Amino acid sequence: TTDRRSNAVHHLVQAQCAQRPTAPAVSAGGQDVSYGELARRATTTARRLRSAGVEAGDTVALCSEPSVDLVVGALGVLEAGAAYLLLDPGQDPEQLAFMVVDADATAILAPASLADWLQATLTTASVPVPVPVLVLGDDNDDDRRDNDNDNDNDGEVGGDGGDAVCCVHYSSRTKEGPKGVAIRHEAAVNLVRALAADLGIGPADTVLVLAS
Repeated sequence: TTDRRSNAVHHLVQAQCAQRPTAPAVSAGGQDVSYGELARRATTTARRLRSAGVEAGDTVALCSEPSVDLVVGALGVLEAGAAYLLLDPGQDPEQLAFMVVDADATAILAPASLADWLQATLTTASVPVPVPVLVLGDDNDDDRRDNDNDNDNDGEVGGDGGDAVCCVHYSSRTKEGPKGVAIRHEAAVNLVRALAADLGIGPADTVLVLAS
């Protein structure tokens, strides 16, 4: 296709949300979420991020165990036009602080169970990280479902669609410590499409995610 927007990760998810809103989208921790609910919660998260000052082209850190909220947060970050940086809460606090600073993250999303710990951890690191921590899963307030017409900027990505960065991945397998790699929307979409074609994955299938 010549539409570069179709090469943005969240636009592909949004298409499924529109086509199959009642179909199951994510199952984790005993919680099941439909595509319609996933879309609503991701859009609410995107609005919260914009209200917190996140702009297209920024990086937002996500610190959480695998969960529905983690998927909602990642999609919300992409809808806000930013790229997400996954942080493992079990990782060394100094490495977490390093990655947040090195990636120039403008905000952090974390579940309520980790938010206070993470804020304290980052502010007391050897290189303090003055980045706001927003609570993941704080997106079910019905008062936030207003003004569906206020979606003109929803899903806008920095750069030219597929050329924009969708996530930043750090590898610690270097002598110098964690090293970040920016992954663009187009590369991620191409990988997913290739896997779906090679493995014959379709709408009726369920995929177990073992790694990011």
